[in-house]
Amino acid sequence: MQVDDIADKVKEASILLKSIGNEVRLLILCSLIEQKLTVGQLNERIDISQSALSQHLAKLRADKLVTSEKDGLCVYYSIARPVVMEILKVLQAEFCPPDGDNNA
Repeated sequence: MQVDDIADKVKEASILLKSIGNEVRLLILCSLIEQKLTVGQLNERIDISQSALSQHLAKLRADKLVTSEKDGLCVYYSIARPVVMEILKVLQAEFCPPDGDNNA
């Protein structure tokens, strides 16, 4: 693999990790693990203003971590890439173990 190819992949990975590294965006992504949700449904789960939530969703869309799909008047958000789901599952296993399985 050429250095330029590696540099492109490192940049892509860095964008993904920076986006996930924000607490609010990570909470949004964790909320989308099980199902697609609307802004209103996300807003019920995450205690920030709707405009702030929309800005975070726009960043996640720009970074290609979530997709949006319109269904009538509702816009549903879901995780866009399998790698994002895999990272979230690793984080969930490490930081949110099932009850009674606390290794800390």
